[in-house]
Amino acid sequence: MGRALIAACLLALLLDGSARADVVQPEPKNCPDGTEGHTCHGGPHCRPATCPASGCPAGTTCRSVQLCIAKLNCGGMGGPYYVDSVKGTCAGGAPCASGSCQAVQVCASPLPVADVTPPQADARRRDSVGARDSVGARDSVGARDSVPRDSAPRTDGSTPPARGCACDLGDAAAGATLALLLGALGLLVLVRGARRSSR
Repeated sequence: MGRALIAACLLALLLDGSARADVVQPEPKNCPDGTEGHTCHGGPHCRPATCPASGCPAGTTCRSVQLCIAKLNCGGMGGPYYVDSVKGTCAGGAPCASGSCQAVQVCASPLPVADVTPPQADARRRDSVGARDSVGARDSVGARDSVPRDSAPRTDGSTPPARGCACDLGDAAAGATLALLLGALGLLVLVRGARRSSR
């Protein structure tokens, strides 16, 4: 009776140990972008979120991501089998602390769209800006040149004489008026002389 009880206890302990060995831990929640959490008898790990035929979930896109990948034995009592376990990222050729760097097509966050201006459009924009600046500079110089230098006030407080076409036209009009007056005066003298001679 005593031996049978001891054997039963040992069998119970073995069964309990096997049952505990078959229990897995929860999935990780801090996996890198492009991976998803899994768990197995080898422990919690991250696997590449490979692109399904039905398409990636909303907010992600299927693209190539460089990941550090190692093999993990997930086999329990049923025997060993290996899966890809992501140990980190290796974008830009960064070294992997564990595993090897591999480019994998996965569902990941979309890359930011860069604001790239085509070279031809950028050259046309520079030419347009240069033309506007050139026209503005010429207009500014022309405006300065069109201002008469004598129009500035003098240091003695006097006003400089006006120059230009208005002054020339005034002198011509004065001369014409004087000529008319002299002509009229001469005509008047001739008329009076004619009257006197006729008497």
